[in-house]
Amino acid sequence: MKKKYSLLFRSAGGSTLNRELGLGHVFRCINLAKSLKGNKIKFLIEDYGSVKKILNDNGFSDITVLKSGISLNDDITSTLKIIKKEQIQMLIVDKYKTNPHYTSEIKKKLPVTYISDLNVIKYPCHLFVNGFIGFENNIIDKTNQRILLGPKFQIINSKFLQPKKKKKKFDVLATFGGSDDSGVLEYFLESLQFVSKKLKIKCILGPSTKNSKKIEPIKVNHHQITIIPHTNNMKKEIDDCTFGFCSGGITSYEFAALRTPFAIIAQNKHQLKTSNEWTKRKVSISIGLPNKKNQHRLFHLLEKISQGEIPKFSKQNFVDGKGAQRVVKNIERILNKNY
Repeated sequence: MKKKYSLLFRSAGGSTLNRELGLGHVFRCINLAKSLKGNKIKFLIEDYGSVKKILNDNGFSDITVLKSGISLNDDITSTLKIIKKEQIQMLIVDKYKTNPHYTSEIKKKLPVTYISDLNVIKYPCHLFVNGFIGFENNIIDKTNQRILLGPKFQIINSKFLQPKKKKKKFDVLATFGGSDDSGVLEYFLESLQFVSKKLKIKCILGPSTKNSKKIEPIKVNHHQITIIPHTNNMKKEIDDCTFGFCSGGITSYEFAALRTPFAIIAQNKHQLKTSNEWTKRKVSISIGLPNKKNQHRLFHLLEKISQGEIPKFSKQNFVDGKGAQRVVKNIERILNKNY
């Protein structure tokens, strides 16, 4: 029988201006936490909208909500109090732009796993995980630290290990993350009005995205558009489509895992790095940021898809869906060392 551990996940997410949070970090924590079932799991979060509800919906109820925008010192103090009270044995952090001093202080007390998706390799922690497509798959061992790099370590839902379906219900799936502060869906739908032949399209708003006043008129004018507020099974949604549009977050890895052709409309500048790396590997098309300059590129692609000209991409398997399993094995390896 495997030893059970008490694990604390630190994350943040939701819809908030100028912070580029979204919900990708939260969903990645959920994916990993589900792969660690059998252990005691607790979440410590900043909730900028929908995060606690999403955790509850996924079966996690042991949640402490911090004040949004908490100071670094207060964050460290609050985390250490919970670690002591709950007898936590590992802290797992997946939060956009986490201050290195935070993990540096916590790792003095217990093992820390840090998960990133930016072009970063150095970070104060015991286990560093970065599934960025721009890295070659690699394991680097340093003194008291193990580094897991490359898309084989990208943490996606275990459902992506299930067999793919062949029959497609929709020509296009459009999904731009759990929150869409940049209005990418509106931008996408506006381009559809000029496509000569109608497409059968499914759009997923995301848990923190509201169905804006601009979306409804476009939906009415284009009768083959289906809009749903969110999904609990992204694997099924991607399986149902011939081509996808997404932002440069974790969903891009999910499209790649099913080898479904897709294009990326970046919500912010840092997603352009991911988008460009997928394009280099001939797995995706980069539309760029949602502006007038790039709208012609989007319209041209939609027009080609409407005519049945689906772009052909590399068949190389960059993401096999086993990333969470690999990370879990390394987490257990760190814990068994009893730092």
